[in-house]
Amino acid sequence: MRFRAATGRRTFSALRNGYSAAQQLAARADDAQVDCLVIGGGVVGLAAARQLAARADSSVLVVEKNDSVGAETSSRNSEVIHAGIFYPRDSLRTQLCIEGKRLLYAYCQERRIPHARVGKWVVARDAGQEQQLQRLAAHCADVGVPARMVGRAQAARDEPCVRAHAVLDSPTTGIVDSHALLAALRADLEASGGDVALRAEVLALSHDAAGFRALV
Repeated sequence: MRFRAATGRRTFSALRNGYSAAQQLAARADDAQVDCLVIGGGVVGLAAARQLAARADSSVLVVEKNDSVGAETSSRNSEVIHAGIFYPRDSLRTQLCIEGKRLLYAYCQERRIPHARVGKWVVARDAGQEQQLQRLAAHCADVGVPARMVGRAQAARDEPCVRAHAVLDSPTTGIVDSHALLAALRADLEASGGDVALRAEVLALSHDAAGFRALV
């Protein structure tokens, strides 16, 4: 399925005269044709585009309305790599969080993206909350997420400033430099022949026998 990004009056193929789809958009070309159009240059968009661009004979264009990639949610968050301890056992969210965590740590290691497995404490302030932590610990064991209970005395020794009746320690929770992650994903995308067009907002989508058409 092919996409056309329409911006002006002239029509160009995806790589006519050696210009990329992103360069055509910047030049206000009428039809920049690509196999895959990804709308939004955040972490999810860039990661999806990176995978698509790795396929043989597949042209990929990411269109991002802002002046830079990852200008919204992807760089306006706590930058936590979640362990996957709070979601329902059989949910897709749990499966993707656990597998995504593994893949993200591996990618960060491979691409030397700043990150750290700092761990996380879930703190119980009283006996009632400790029972909730025990159930959460059992859930972690059930879904295969590393976690361990820490008693009051051990918690006081490890973190004297934390007032805890009990603690659930999640050692695989981490943090990542989201800006470095975005830069690495974009670099991989472009190394595989993909393009990123900035200040390119999709205003409308339509479909006909030839494929999809995006008004940018």
